Amino acid sequence: MGGLKLLEFASEPLSWRRFAAPYGGSAWLKPDAFMRMAVGDYERGAFLELDRDTESLPTLTRQLTAYRHYWESGREQTRRGYFPRFVLAVPDEVRKAAVVGSAAGSQPRRGRCFGS
Repeated sequence: MGGLKLLEFASEPLSWRRFAAPYGGSAWLKPDAFMRMAVGDYERGAFLELDRDTESLPTLTRQLTAYRHYWESGREQTRRGYFPRFVLAVPDEVRKAAVVGSAAGSQPRRGRCFGS
């Protein structure tokens, strides 16, 4: 089967992705980092966001909307055959609750939230 291998790690700005905006023009997805790993023949990637409670909740909500638009563009799926996971690290449970609440109020529910 083989061990875990880190195939790619890119921090910003090398992790950024340009794509066609939903209503014309172009837009940018700006994750803090992107990583790709493999175990044997199985490969997975992830966009990483590190929240230190310095961004406002509306700013984070706009960023989450950018992820949804990028997913809808199909660009990453065409390139890799899958859409990478989205990993958002927050400093504490209070911030997690605030981010989840803000996102739930403005986004269609598409994924899962894992916490303690």
